[in-house]
Amino acid sequence: MKKYLLVSLMCFIATNSAIAEGSNGVELEDFSVGAGFGFHANDDTDGFLINFGPAYHIDENWSAGVDMQFGFEDDALLFSMPFYGQYDTDNFATDMDILKDMHAFAKLGLGFTYAEFDPSGPIDFDDTGFLFVIGGGVAYDLNEHISIESRMQFNITTNDFFNDDFYFSWEVLAARYRF
Repeated sequence: MKKYLLVSLMCFIATNSAIAEGSNGVELEDFSVGAGFGFHANDDTDGFLINFGPAYHIDENWSAGVDMQFGFEDDALLFSMPFYGQYDTDNFATDMDILKDMHAFAKLGLGFTYAEFDPSGPIDFDDTGFLFVIGGGVAYDLNEHISIESRMQFNITTNDFFNDDFYFSWEVLAARYRF
């Protein structure tokens, strides 16, 4: 598990280095960082989920980033790190003031998942597998820098962590800060 946290830290440092340098026309305004919480589940189990991730905004609609998801339950720890591309729609066209600052988004990604099961629980093992992610959600722009979000994600793995090669995650509430 320590090596995956180290990889996460290295990705975060590399992103911050790119921000600081501002090279090749990349400006600070092109980046954002988000965090949120929710849950993960499949047929056998469910647990608490927290997420953290930086993103690079290619233009108004397209972005690329990495999510670092940590799932917790009684006797297991789940860590997923997908690299993704995301498409944001334009704000909803409506006369309702409360919805005019809301937009939807869709994302696809590839990465890995690590699961560690507690020896005191019913299962004792740890394993790593590849991960394919498809998801989407909605975001509400509070202002030009801050948005609140909710997103759902289908996670397909190459390993049967929970006697299944699929788990669902729902980040119920998240916030994103765009520089």
